[in-house]
Amino acid sequence: LGKMLAAGRIDLWAYGRIIAFWNLRESGFSTDDFEEIYILKKSERYFALHKDTDDVIVKRFQTALDDMKASGRFKEIINNYLPGFQ
Repeated sequence: LGKMLAAGRIDLWAYGRIIAFWNLRESGFSTDDFEEIYILKKSERYFALHKDTDDVIVKRFQTALDDMKASGRFKEIINNYLPGFQ
């Protein structure tokens, strides 16, 4: 998608900011060359798990994610893929 946006084949790209910037970087572009012009809706990120996933696993996953966010590790991981991302 980043290549199509840069080539003028699409004019608008509605996507989550982190994934959009990662995709641009992976396509060889600088995120400084693109502008976020409108935020459709701010929301939290979600993970989807199969409906038959054991509740114990779901709770362990949620606890691990909450711990990563509380400790700052979640932001570290994001910054590993998008240095300086805010």
